[in-house]
Amino acid sequence: MPVIDSSDLVLLLEEVQNNVDLSLGELLFRLQERVGLSGFQLAELAGIDPGAFNKIVNGREGRVLHGDQVEALVGQLVEMKLVGPGDYTDPSTEGGLWRMALQAAAAADAQIALFRKRAPAASQRDFLVARREAVAALRNIWKLTSGALPMAPPTQERILTVLPVEFCLTWGESPQDLDLHLSINSPDQSWLVFYGERGSLDEAPWAALDVDIRSGLGPEKIVLRRTLEADYHCFVHNCSGETPLTTSHAVLTVSSQQGQTVFNCPENGDGRVWWVFSVYRDSRGFVSVNAISDEMPEGLGPDARLLSLRRARQILR
Repeated sequence: MPVIDSSDLVLLLEEVQNNVDLSLGELLFRLQERVGLSGFQLAELAGIDPGAFNKIVNGREGRVLHGDQVEALVGQLVEMKLVGPGDYTDPSTEGGLWRMALQAAAAADAQIALFRKRAPAASQRDFLVARREAVAALRNIWKLTSGALPMAPPTQERILTVLPVEFCLTWGESPQDLDLHLSINSPDQSWLVFYGERGSLDEAPWAALDVDIRSGLGPEKIVLRRTLEADYHCFVHNCSGETPLTTSHAVLTVSSQQGQTVFNCPENGDGRVWWVFSVYRDSRGFVSVNAISDEMPEGLGPDARLLSLRRARQILR
C-alpha cells in the first residue's frame, strides 16, 4: 500500500476530525446544561485543564477526552446527585447513557489523534481503518443520544447541590420583623438556624445567619457551606405581626454558582409562618411548599426552642 499523500484523503480526514470534535463538544455542552455547572467546574471534576476543556467543547485542535476523564467526570456528577446512577452496560439509565455516549466520542477522538500522529508513515489501509472506526464511534454516539439525553431539571430541584448556597430574605416596610429560618434535621441531631441561634460555617450545621433585621425591608441572609445527611426546611416567621404575611411583599432568593431561584410570598393564606420549601434526604427530594399556614410550629418565636417535627409534618401535609 502506498503512503498517503492525496490531498483528498487529507481533507476527508479533517472532515472526520471536525465531526468527532463537534459531536463531543455538543455532548459536553448538553451535559453543562443538564447539571447547571460551568465549563470550569466540569473541567475540575474531570481533572482537565479548563483551557483544554474549553477547546474540546468548542471543537478546536482535536483535543482528546480520555476514558478515565469521562469516568471521573460522570462518577462525580452521580455522586453529587446531579446525574442519575448507571454503568456502561445499561444505556437506559442516565449515568450509563452519559458514560457510553462520552466514551464513544472519546474513542473516536483518540482514534483520529493516533492516526494523525502516525500520518507521515501511514498507508491507505491505515487511513481507511481509522476512518471506519471513527465513523462507527460517531454512529454509536448519535444512536445513543438521539433525543435520549435528559433535559435539565428545574433549578429548584438542584437547589442545594452546588455549594455554598445563600438564602436572602427581603420584604416591604411592614411587617417590621420577619425572621428567616433554616431547620436541619438528621437522624441523630437537629438544628434551627435563626436569630436566636445563628449557627456556624466552621462546624455543624455548616450554616449561619448574618443579621436580624427588625425595622423592615431586610435583607436577612443565611449561608449554607456544607450539607449533611439531613432534611432541610426553609421558612419565614412573621415575628412582629402588625400586618399579615400576605401583604409583606416578601421574597426569598436562593443563590449559588448555578444561578438563582426566587420564591415570592403567597398573597393568600392565614397564619404567621411562610413555609417556602423542603429538601428531604430520601426519595422525596425537593418539595416546594410555598404556603402560609395557621399552624405555628413549636420553637418559632421568642423562646426559640427547636422545631417540632410532629408539628412540621402537620404544616407540610
